[in-house]
Amino acid sequence: MKLYDISREISPHMTFYSPDDKMEVIEVMQLKNGDMCNLTRYDISAHTGTHIDTPLHFIEDGAACDGIDLRHFYGKAKLIQSIKTNVSKEDLIHADIQAGDIILLNTNGKVLTTDAALYLVEKQIKTIGIDSLSVDEYGSNDFPVHHILLGSGIAIIEGLKLDDIPQGIYDISALPLKFKDGNGSPVRAVLADHRKLEAVLFDMDGLMIDTEPISKAFWKQAIECQGFTMDEDFFAPLIGRTKSGVRDLLNNHYGPTFDFEKACAMRDKSMEDYVSKHGVSMKKGLIQILDCLDALGLKKAVATSTEMDSMKRKLKRIGVFDRFDAYVSGDQVQFGKPNPEIFLTAASRLGVLPQNCIVFEDSNAGISAAYDAGMRPILVPDMAITDKASYARIFAKCESLIEAVELVNICHAS
Repeated sequence: MKLYDISREISPHMTFYSPDDKMEVIEVMQLKNGDMCNLTRYDISAHTGTHIDTPLHFIEDGAACDGIDLRHFYGKAKLIQSIKTNVSKEDLIHADIQAGDIILLNTNGKVLTTDAALYLVEKQIKTIGIDSLSVDEYGSNDFPVHHILLGSGIAIIEGLKLDDIPQGIYDISALPLKFKDGNGSPVRAVLADHRKLEAVLFDMDGLMIDTEPISKAFWKQAIECQGFTMDEDFFAPLIGRTKSGVRDLLNNHYGPTFDFEKACAMRDKSMEDYVSKHGVSMKKGLIQILDCLDALGLKKAVATSTEMDSMKRKLKRIGVFDRFDAYVSGDQVQFGKPNPEIFLTAASRLGVLPQNCIVFEDSNAGISAAYDAGMRPILVPDMAITDKASYARIFAKCESLIEAVELVNICHAS
């Protein structure tokens, strides 16, 4: 289990919301002065540092520290990273927010908009936590976000320290002191990650092998041979899909006169001829991450939308086919990515629980599949344009598999 302390240090030198909140430390007794013990008194606001707001903070007769349900501050919490602007409804609709959730937002010191607050009320969450010292704009006179949230029974945790913690689901403890009629309380907030790391699952094209630019060029050629054009942005949704998934997208896009089987056969042959002549390039860091996993004794599998025969040829060409413990290809599952079946099948073949797997992916479809499988998706970007929904679901982002080595060591040490 790994513990993350997400509380701010409390001292007279910390950042306060207003001068009225500034604390005073009074040394009542000190051993160095010959007293029997060290004894300190703190003059402190109920809303200092990392703290909770109870409904009584803004709502007459609202619940107070001594009466509020402690489940607001204890249990499963969803941490959402990479929100670096004032949080709007648009930023939240892509996240997997359910009734009864505790949602934690890292905003780089930003706040919630009223439409975001109303959306959280609509979703019936029980608690919102944020890194800022207030969910409302600094200097607000009417505090609309506080009124919306607290008036709907949603508790607030402010002043969290959430930098450098991978987004995902954790256990949180941020219990308030039992002040009678307390409208707030400083808390020692902690996240616990109970997941073990037992296995790592790899996508292939665009993740281990630099094949996506080649694939794009030959799909474009095959489509244009039928008199159609392929927009630059249209290739991205094809990435990570099985053959049947690509068929559905192309047929829906180009209509009944488009001959998918003809285009697919042309693309496959052109690509095979090219690869046979020129080979394929291994992505940066692949050997290092495989060596790392071997050293740690972790299981590893390939889970790719590519069909088995093609997968074998590609991995053998770069000399890594024998380095995996299991393989699942697009033609071995009923439903391709973004359905989680391919990753659940890989975990089953490795004999590990889904929650103890991390997944390296470069596509939106793959990120969604890994997340829905209950695994930790790690984005290693390639050609696909990562959408907001995928960013809301990733555990972490690595610019290359080189960076992933450090992340794997951290997860394993936890």
